[in-house]
Amino acid sequence: MKIPAGLSVEADLLMEEVLALEISPAWLALSEDGEPGIKWVTTGNRVQFTPVDVVKSESNRLWVTGIPEQARVITRGQGFVRSGDQVDVINPDVSLVAGE
Repeated sequence: MKIPAGLSVEADLLMEEVLALEISPAWLALSEDGEPGIKWVTTGNRVQFTPVDVVKSESNRLWVTGIPEQARVITRGQGFVRSGDQVDVINPDVSLVAGE
């Protein structure tokens, strides 16, 4: 009973290192099952949904894993498209590449 009950503590937990990507929370979409993920465009300009795992959250950024390495992430209007939809890519030269 040397430490009184109800005290707050700040702690750092050492965990396994993972490759994660920093994204805006606005880029997240939910699957029909409520699973968080991102929508991205394949090389054939089709929409694909991929689930992600949030490994860290900050006030205006998320660190996630699971995004395909060469994904062209839909950053605006992802709520208006579904997996399999054909889309026109406005800026085809921009990629979200994990590790850069």
